[in-house]
Amino acid sequence: MNKNNSSLAIQAIDLYKGYNTGPQKVDVIKGLNLEIKKGDVAIITGPSGVGKSTLLHVLGLLDNPDRGEIKIGGKNIANMDEQKIAKLRNETIGFVFQFHHLLPEFTALENVLMPAMIYNKEKETREYALHLLDLVGLSHRLAHKPRELSGGAQQRVAVARAIVNKPQIVLADEPTGNLDRANGDSLFNLLLKLNNEMGQTLLIVTHNDHMTAKATHLIELEDGRVLKEEFPRKV
Repeated sequence: MNKNNSSLAIQAIDLYKGYNTGPQKVDVIKGLNLEIKKGDVAIITGPSGVGKSTLLHVLGLLDNPDRGEIKIGGKNIANMDEQKIAKLRNETIGFVFQFHHLLPEFTALENVLMPAMIYNKEKETREYALHLLDLVGLSHRLAHKPRELSGGAQQRVAVARAIVNKPQIVLADEPTGNLDRANGDSLFNLLLKLNNEMGQTLLIVTHNDHMTAKATHLIELEDGRVLKEEFPRKV
């Protein structure tokens, strides 16, 4: 493992996570070790059921590991209470899911501003939210609600929402899974642009070959562990 934590965005050390299914516990993540460098375009692959989404949720602090250590930007999560973890998650990590999870009763702009509203930062964030919606090509759809937007447009709103707090890390779980090829490629190119211009670390679960071809760090999972890692290009 890398001893120079200053270069790491995410570090997982001997990580375990399982779920109770009736009387039995099913282990999903089994002693996994992983390091993601700052600025990486890291892509997780592997067949269904190997723990890809579970790993993303645990590394994104949406779920607690059973044991092991997680460090975000060198900070050990084990030393934090729930309030500090929630603050770190909101300020440092952005999420893009396969299903956009937009709130149907709110407009595109309101959905993007939602993470800022949590900490009463809506006013100072509004200008940046407008910039992001312009960046994703939706400046003319600010007042539209999700049902009035196409699937691709909804997912672009979700990307803008994920990065409105200027997170250092963006996690994406099959972000193009429900999109056609053109919209999927457009969304991934947007994520790459953010990585290139803002230096955000990307950690993406995907089966999309186009996306894996652009990775700086390829991670293949098998049976809850890292089977293989490749570094096809430098950050």
